[in-house]
Amino acid sequence: MPFIIMEYVLNNKPLSANEHFKIVIFMLLLIPLIFPLMVGILPVLFLTFGYYMMKKNNDFSSVAASVKAVKIYCTVATILLFIVAAYAMISLAYAYQTDNSNYYYTNDMEEALAASSTFLVATLVCFFIVKYLYFLPLQNHSEWVAINGTFSN
Repeated sequence: MPFIIMEYVLNNKPLSANEHFKIVIFMLLLIPLIFPLMVGILPVLFLTFGYYMMKKNNDFSSVAASVKAVKIYCTVATILLFIVAAYAMISLAYAYQTDNSNYYYTNDMEEALAASSTFLVATLVCFFIVKYLYFLPLQNHSEWVAINGTFSN
């Protein structure tokens, strides 16, 4: 019973400086995922729309739904990129095993493996930073954030 009361009190308090710092770090870590890698475009759109709807309706469930959409996006992208990386690894293993491997084919498969591995790591990073640096600090203060905003005291 005291845990529920403490949780309610925490939900209606402003974010601490540490939690503000987590959200700023989250925003900074999204920059490389957006511009060079293009993996973070859809998550940013989802999260921006969820935050906008939260401010419009004063209801935190919009942010929770947008984070759920980002998690689904990251999961689907991770599965697809894992399949591409596995195909590239199997193709490279077969090409290196045979004596008459085509140089251009193996070079293309090496590039596909490198690219899919890079994007795979980027989607996993996106998944974890959304959960731990964005959603958990906001969820811990959901009532305050829904009414007053993230950076208000």
